[in-house]
Amino acid sequence: MKFLSTFIIIFILSLPGYSQFPSTPVNLAVCDTTGDQTVPKISIRNDGGSYIGWFDNRGGSYAVYLQRLSPSGYKMWANQGLLISNNSQNSSLVDWDMITDSDGNAILVFTDVRNGNLRPFAYKISPEGQFLWGANGVELSQLTDYQADPRVVQTSDGNYVFGWIVASSPQKIGLQKLNSSGIAQWGTEPVLYASGTTENWTYVRMVPSDNGSVIIVHSAYTGPFFSASAKLFSQKFSSSGTQLWGQGGIQVQGLGRVAGTLRPTVITDGNNGAIVGWHDDRNNLNLQSAYIQRINSGGTFEYPANGVELSTRASRQKYNPIPAIDFNSGEVFTVFEDRSSGQTSSSVFVQKVTTNGSRAWGDNGINIYSDVSNSFGSFKAFSSGGNYTALFYSADPGGVSDTIKAIKFNSAGNTVWPNGYVTVSNPSNKIHSDFKQTTNGVIIGAWGANFNESGDIYAQNLNPNGTLGEDPIPVELTSFSISDFNGKPLLSWETATELNNSGFEITKTSTYTPEIKTGFVPGKGTTTEKSSYSFIDEGYNFEQGTVIYKLYQIDFDGTRTLTAMSEFYPASLINGFQLLPVYPNPVVLSDKNEIKIGFMIDEESTVKLTFYEVTGAAIETVVNRKFEAGMHEISKLLTNISNGVYFVNIISINNSGKTQSKTVKFSVIQ
Repeated sequence: MKFLSTFIIIFILSLPGYSQFPSTPVNLAVCDTTGDQTVPKISIRNDGGSYIGWFDNRGGSYAVYLQRLSPSGYKMWANQGLLISNNSQNSSLVDWDMITDSDGNAILVFTDVRNGNLRPFAYKISPEGQFLWGANGVELSQLTDYQADPRVVQTSDGNYVFGWIVASSPQKIGLQKLNSSGIAQWGTEPVLYASGTTENWTYVRMVPSDNGSVIIVHSAYTGPFFSASAKLFSQKFSSSGTQLWGQGGIQVQGLGRVAGTLRPTVITDGNNGAIVGWHDDRNNLNLQSAYIQRINSGGTFEYPANGVELSTRASRQKYNPIPAIDFNSGEVFTVFEDRSSGQTSSSVFVQKVTTNGSRAWGDNGINIYSDVSNSFGSFKAFSSGGNYTALFYSADPGGVSDTIKAIKFNSAGNTVWPNGYVTVSNPSNKIHSDFKQTTNGVIIGAWGANFNESGDIYAQNLNPNGTLGEDPIPVELTSFSISDFNGKPLLSWETATELNNSGFEITKTSTYTPEIKTGFVPGKGTTTEKSSYSFIDEGYNFEQGTVIYKLYQIDFDGTRTLTAMSEFYPASLINGFQLLPVYPNPVVLSDKNEIKIGFMIDEESTVKLTFYEVTGAAIETVVNRKFEAGMHEISKLLTNISNGVYFVNIISINNSGKTQSKTVKFSVIQ
């Protein structure tokens, strides 16, 4: 569901003719110039736009380029991208990382050999394409060891923590923290996190946690790399770089039999913890199985030790579990590959794990794509509005051309989109891909596609309703506000148009409580008329302190989209003369038909409240008497009233004859 913004539309119309996301899977060419473009990364901006970065050898050797896309997919910079770095690279590339920070800047970290050894460098690029940490970025380490696979997160205190492999003997993990100006905070050289034994620590992944800290997850192995049996560990580092979970951290998988080449998947749990996905052969049966684990911010496992097995399907290999969490329910949705024991055929499965670590969709999960002779790749999982989306590559019979497919489920495990699967991409030989999700539930992906003799970078969006390109079903929110209604938060909002709108869900969160559902207000379904809504949180009390309220729009298919949010301050009492919006609005005749009218007067006055029709004809005087200064609330049961639009007018006359008047509108529906 897309919420329109007038200033974005005007800005897009002034762009220089670059393409936008197409509505069919022909896909957007982000960069299709000469040479090879590969290893794309994508990060999402708060406005629903994105950054896409990649390695590019159009000049004969690999350089790093970046493009910024508007929410509709228009290119905001030069057609073939902005050159970030053309410093010397090895002929073979290693993985890299990119995020968007809270100010809308792109933070990139990659490696090159500009100083003779492979080292990590960090760049901060503004939305206007400015190099905020200098033209050559920030060198994170001057160690002479081979250093690879860098990662980055932004911490809750607005700084940035970077982690990477230091390929010494034994291997270690390098960590450094930069402030917003790019100044190192953990010493002139990185923190080296190591086993203290011959055990190699590698493939670090990170998520931000509380108070400026980070949680890392990494693998640990001994012996030859490709035949090694590894374990998985986790550690929490404070804002100052101190280890918080003891020497060596905690064992996520302490049984061994994790492949040494495995890179664990780690995502935030939305509550300062982490969720980890991996596969292992812990039973030594030459059969891999897929697992997930949830770690809270205190270092305690929320699931059984060594993880929850996602499927017990016999004599099958289960690989590459990719999790996504529903932040409201705490349930985790995971997509993974299921192969025959001899790896001659392959399927795609999904599973949901409850908060106590139980398999919600049967012991085997749900098979979403039947056995084929080729293996699948690039699994992605997303959660939004209580629904879950899985993306994966589907190879053609020859195995040289891939199509990206997507499928969406509700919490019960039933498919949401009418036709089941959505085809997201053209068939092509895809090399790498990356997908991320906006706060409105739009998924945007980028990948390298080899249509000709070299790779190019393509991108596509996928809307929550299963369409591509511009979402044809807009609900336009025009206003949202929170006011004090006799000590209770009163949420008021308006829409200009609605389509497929079941209603609005209200949630709240505070310093002391997680996000919880507070109420639901039915929508108008489909309408081009302006509509007004309101909601009072009767459960609020001043002890909750400052509360953040979020407004989610819900489609009839269950799609849930965050549309607005704001804070309510208990000290922000209304002063002066005020007439608050009528609550509830609209009034549903099948309910009690009772409305509440709140008003504030700053001194003792005679107050007259009158109902009017839209024609201006007076219907009824609700009250006409003296009130003391302060906030007041009048309850009125509506009788002998039909569908329509009405007004409440207040006239206040103080003891010296000063007169003040205000009017608000409300609607009555069946």
